[in-house]
Amino acid sequence: MVKKLTFSLIVINMALYNTCFGIRNDEPRCLSQFDYDYKVLNKLVSLEHEVRSLTETVNRQESVINMFKSKMTAVEPHPQVAFMAELTTSLTGKNHRIYFDDVKLNLGKAYRPHHGLFIAPVNGTYQFSVAACSRKGHFIVLEMKVNDDVVGKMLAGDNGYDSCNSKVFLTELKVGDDVLVEHGDHGDYLLANEAYGYPSFTGILLQAT
Repeated sequence: MVKKLTFSLIVINMALYNTCFGIRNDEPRCLSQFDYDYKVLNKLVSLEHEVRSLTETVNRQESVINMFKSKMTAVEPHPQVAFMAELTTSLTGKNHRIYFDDVKLNLGKAYRPHHGLFIAPVNGTYQFSVAACSRKGHFIVLEMKVNDDVVGKMLAGDNGYDSCNSKVFLTELKVGDDVLVEHGDHGDYLLANEAYGYPSFTGILLQAT
């Protein structure tokens, strides 16, 4: 910085000298040496103001950059949370939890196949979907529960042929909330088919809060 300022002063000095006295001694343009010194001083003062203004601009830009850096550091990306699990065995009867035992995806390890439930790792908005089928002449009603509360139901079944259905659920969860699928006392046949991947239970964290 000092070298640049010194170089600038030299250039200004030379320019003023040429301006005042010309390239040849017989072409004076300043009234006197005092006039020359006065003009040099004015140029130096002007340069000082420009340098000060530039320094203030740079300092303001650095402050803005540091502010954005602080904000970016403060925002922590939410963990990836997503799972997909399927049931490999058909079920009959009533009043039991569905243990989707064939886990295809489990980002965040929040789905517990041995317990048949998903445990929310962070507060946020989640999307779940349930797909199910039932044998011809039967039907099945599945309930999705958050802790002990039923947040939605889905129905599959038909008298004339094997029938499948699916449903999507959106819900707000807090850390530690349990999400599971149960078969209550409506319907009696949950048809499984590994080749087609149903029944299935999937979920994903849409937005952490």
